Amino acid sequence: MANFRFGKEAAAEAATSTGGGGKFTPTHQFGDGETTYLQFLTSWEKIATVLMHRFICVGYREDGNKIYRDFISPLDNGGTNPDPLVDRFGSFPKEKCIGLAVELEPQFTQKGSRRVINGWDVVMREYETDDGTKSVPNIALVIESPYTLYGQLGMVDDQAPIEEKILSITRKGKKKDTQYSIIPVDDALSEDELNEAGVGEFFDEFDFNAYLEELADEDRLHEIIDPLPDDFPVNPYAKMGKGKSSKQRSQRERREVVLDDEPSGSEEAPSRSRRFEALKRDVEGK
Repeated sequence: MANFRFGKEAAAEAATSTGGGGKFTPTHQFGDGETTYLQFLTSWEKIATVLMHRFICVGYREDGNKIYRDFISPLDNGGTNPDPLVDRFGSFPKEKCIGLAVELEPQFTQKGSRRVINGWDVVMREYETDDGTKSVPNIALVIESPYTLYGQLGMVDDQAPIEEKILSITRKGKKKDTQYSIIPVDDALSEDELNEAGVGEFFDEFDFNAYLEELADEDRLHEIIDPLPDDFPVNPYAKMGKGKSSKQRSQRERREVVLDDEPSGSEEAPSRSRRFEALKRDVEGK
């Protein structure tokens, strides 16, 4: 099993350090100026910090659209095994925190000239199956930097555990000027309220621990990446051509790599993650 890093201390260390499959589950996206209401289903102790390759193009569909995959680098947490994305393609991983949250929508009542929140609905999303359209709670991964969203989230958690509050999250700016405003606006929904919307059923099928294990599977990394030609455009931000061996990269170079920006949004995200049993107990036994 990979040696993952969990909790607030892991995220803080990543933000200050000078070193460096399964069932489809989407990723929450935060547009510039947009506000999203989330209830985290992972406490800080179960949020992982990893050195991650995101949005790696590994091929094309018949219609010409790119196929993307995510990977946890073999360099994660001081690892020294070769990373073909670094060594062959010059595509460098970045520190990311990974949690899980459900999106909520406020119910309003009018009081005079003001609208006041008087309740919450779980936002549902739809997808197509062989049996038709299926509607499920919009539970999605939150994969963001420890320097931005999760740095702010850690300060919020110092006041009250993030899994016990409904959070208003507003993104401002793009790339290097990105900032987040995170405000607790209400108490979290109860276990019964979540289960009425199907959250319990989600955890019957979703394995958070296995998702992270799959991303960190080096056999999977090599199986997907090794057959690609050396000039394959895995990442538009990569330094094309072979990168330096990981053993040759200085600590300063690795930090610069981690701080690079990347596009937000993914055509598809893998879905399974770690600490599933503890997370499931949190939701089922809250």
